Amino acid sequence: MNSTCISNGAFDVWIGDGTSNELMIWTDNKNQVPAGSKVGTVTLGGYTYDVWHSSGYTAYVSQVTQKSGTMPLASFFNDMSKRLDLEATTWQVEYGVEVVSTGNTKQRFVLGRPSRPGSPYGESLGRHDSA
Repeated sequence: MNSTCISNGAFDVWIGDGTSNELMIWTDNKNQVPAGSKVGTVTLGGYTYDVWHSSGYTAYVSQVTQKSGTMPLASFFNDMSKRLDLEATTWQVEYGVEVVSTGNTKQRFVLGRPSRPGSPYGESLGRHDSA
């Protein structure tokens, strides 16, 4: 991987009505720092996350790259609700790669097919390879 590449692979969840509260769950991080300040650390679903927060934005950044597995979204909603004293009503859930910079080099980002319990599809959440 190119050390100048800046990107993350993350769930992007909109909480409440519209887009006023964003919850991100980073499963892969390459040289990127979330908005806001680090406000704590929590272990959910067997992984430890650094928790970052600024107005209307909360990011859970996995301390290790997660290449596959199950994401306990309800656990994140519950933790966020307690930290911010708000009701976590889910509006929209997405997963993708945010690319900030490739250091002016060609890069390849690969996403596997999402899976759900009992699904025959692959389990890869995503990965970054140098081209």
